[in-house]
Amino acid sequence: MIKKKLLTVLPLTENYSKYRAGAVSLFVKDINKYSAFSNFVIGSTSDRDIISKNYKNIKVFRSLFALSKNINYAKQVLHYIRENNFDLIEVHNRPQIAKYLIKNDIKRVSLFFHNNPLKLRNSKTKIERKFLLDNCLKIYFNSKWTRSKFFEDFKNKSVKKTHVVYQGINTKFKLGKKLNIIVFAGKLNKSKGFDVFCHSIPEVLNKFPKWKGVIIGDEPREKYSCHHKKLIYTGWLDHKKVINIFKKSSILVVNSNWDEPFGRVAVEGAATGNAIIMTKKGGLSETTKYKVFLKKNNKDFLVKELSKLISNPDLLSQLQKKTIKSFKHNSKEIIKKLDQIRQSV
Repeated sequence: MIKKKLLTVLPLTENYSKYRAGAVSLFVKDINKYSAFSNFVIGSTSDRDIISKNYKNIKVFRSLFALSKNINYAKQVLHYIRENNFDLIEVHNRPQIAKYLIKNDIKRVSLFFHNNPLKLRNSKTKIERKFLLDNCLKIYFNSKWTRSKFFEDFKNKSVKKTHVVYQGINTKFKLGKKLNIIVFAGKLNKSKGFDVFCHSIPEVLNKFPKWKGVIIGDEPREKYSCHHKKLIYTGWLDHKKVINIFKKSSILVVNSNWDEPFGRVAVEGAATGNAIIMTKKGGLSETTKYKVFLKKNNKDFLVKELSKLISNPDLLSQLQKKTIKSFKHNSKEIIKKLDQIRQSV
């Protein structure tokens, strides 16, 4: 069977790089590894540590207006498509670009939503979403929650063209030796709940001297005073190094304040057997079967739940074992099912 050619169109703001790869880039990386299709990736980044060789970089002219930058990007994507033969075009998280390509007679365009459709340009209104539903080959969502937002004001919620395709991790881990480590990973801002974690973790580390905390990530736009002799800041790390930390850590805190469309950090934490403390925001609950929910995302409740797990080693161990045993978001299986959908159209 001749491999079909697939073009993956990344969002303009996505860094397809080893050290700054976001959820979309890591998902596309898994597509490259496991898909039966010949995948080509197009995007725009100033980074040089590109994840894979099948990448075409586009330089986008600076502009004061985000709209004109995206249109300029879309025009160059269109030009690239017309110069090459692709069997499928898959646009990630940019309904505006999907619409632009469709309006310019590009056929067989599918769209992936990695965020709330009601917050993205050209999918905010029911009319805009109806256009996408009528004209896209397929529409994929990274969670049931994200799909529910797309159909929020539809009376007839036909889902024949739509599929939930979770983001996964490409290895199934065995539960190894766990250390007394609490981890927070991601953008260190209020939306991710870092302000609450920052105010809580010193108290927990004082209460439990044998434990330490690790903070992975950064956020230059927000700064919080969060210091302790047993608290380590790593900054952004290569994805493999992050996973290695998760393998050793015991508890992962994912206490987002905003509606997470899904939550890749929680998926990776679950895959490596961490007990996960999370908020009931967006699609976070779809990341793992077993978790500890925060009734309120504040210092008192976070300190309480962390203390409960640390004070009860048997409870902590049981939760870790259940979490890794029930883990189902395996990239290889996810991409296999995605290929089956592609082959059917």
